[in-house]
Amino acid sequence: MNEFKIEIPSKIELINPVIEALSSICDELLLDDDKKWALEISLREALANAIVHGNKKDPSKQIFIDFLWDKKTFTIIIEDEGKGFIPSKDEIKPSLETSGRGMMIIKSKMDSVEYKKGNMGFKLILKKTIK
Repeated sequence: MNEFKIEIPSKIELINPVIEALSSICDELLLDDDKKWALEISLREALANAIVHGNKKDPSKQIFIDFLWDKKTFTIIIEDEGKGFIPSKDEIKPSLETSGRGMMIIKSKMDSVEYKKGNMGFKLILKKTIK
């Protein structure tokens, strides 16, 4: 199992550098564009949720990102310092509102999405089959 960890303060402008790190790993793994895009868009949405909803944009609170991969599966673990919530199926539906589509996008792109109480706050575990 390979692993790469990143820790960032809750600042929206730090999402892109994390996405760039993921993109580099995907390129090294020679992932096809569809899988790479699914991982990137899911991570982008999960980080935005963690920063905005989990940590309430408080830059003194951290977001912990862990990439784990082997030959078959890529796992992304995002943990914030917020209280978190476990969304019901009714809360993960398409919406025309300006907020609330992130989890629907993540669920549509990932093979597995888990919500858990983490060591520091709320943890989201995303898994994608890559081979």
